[in-house]
Amino acid sequence: MNTLGKCLLAAGLLGLSLGTQAYQSVYQGSLGKQAITLVIEKTNDYKHGFYFYDRYRTPIRLKRSVNNGRQLSMDELDSSGLPTARLRFYNPDDNGASKPMLGTWTAYANARQLPLELRLVADFGHQQVWPAGTPSLPQAASTERFYFQIPLADDHDRVKTIEVMDKASGKRVQTLDVGLPGCYSQGIDSVKVRLEGGSTQVLLETNSYCLGKVFEWREAKGQFEALN
Repeated sequence: MNTLGKCLLAAGLLGLSLGTQAYQSVYQGSLGKQAITLVIEKTNDYKHGFYFYDRYRTPIRLKRSVNNGRQLSMDELDSSGLPTARLRFYNPDDNGASKPMLGTWTAYANARQLPLELRLVADFGHQQVWPAGTPSLPQAASTERFYFQIPLADDHDRVKTIEVMDKASGKRVQTLDVGLPGCYSQGIDSVKVRLEGGSTQVLLETNSYCLGKVFEWREAKGQFEALN
């Protein structure tokens, strides 16, 4: 391929990347009487995400849905990917930092309904984070004992480290050093979790720009260790 062709290809890839740029918003508030944290990721006209009860910190997936700006509905999914409840927000695009985002949670099994009230605490936009100094973007993947966050407050969207957070205490117990160029955030799904040979692994997947990184849990040492 000649130089012009390479330039056109690069421009096309850049345009595609920018056209599908994801933005994340983190909210804190309540579902009924329970304190929760909600993370919504927007890509073009679609939104999806997860939330967790602050007592347990186990992410609960929310199905991808079209955003119409006036009202947002997303299905809560169980571990098998089946819908179990619907979360409906009445003012999803208002500035939730100045006034709460309101809505309802409705169980499909018995139609039980609970109120939602959440306030915006952080926005992770392209090459910027609000408010300044916001530490980390929560991830949708977790293990039985740990959940994960990625610091994105500097160097745009590059993933430098992964924070391992204890579900029981909410405290950081380990920071995993990625140490690779070209590994950029894939939003709330940057971190993957898998079981390999009976061992729990946490990883960034390999792609065209990132060589990928795998960390494996060592029970004897009580920590994750890099495999590559």
